[in-house]
Amino acid sequence: MGAWGHGAFENDDSLDWLAELEAGRMTVRDALEAAVAESDDLLEAPEASMAIAAATLVAAAKDGERTALPDGARAWVDANGAAAKADVALAIRAVERVLDAAGSELAELWADAETDEWRGDVEALLARLRR
Repeated sequence: MGAWGHGAFENDDSLDWLAELEAGRMTVRDALEAAVAESDDLLEAPEASMAIAAATLVAAAKDGERTALPDGARAWVDANGAAAKADVALAIRAVERVLDAAGSELAELWADAETDEWRGDVEALLARLRR
């Protein structure tokens, strides 16, 4: 994973997904559903990063907070309006799975980095979605 920070859009996987979203080749729901798909397998870091990015867009559509979003993400939120309850519920499930260190490669990687900033950011995202 190429990451230069702990934010939702501070890694290659999230920005690649955002480019696919802008091009119409991916949807927010695609990223969220991939993260919550029934599987005993470890949730791989790229899918987890994409789910966090997608959940961040859902949260922004829900609460209007867009300041930390890159331009393409902000444009998506502006174009798509308020978040549907079903999307918020799906985003919550996806973020919960990403946070589960036993089932998420991304959570493992950040735990190995011995920094709490990533977990704090993701827990704050989860709180935004639950409000």
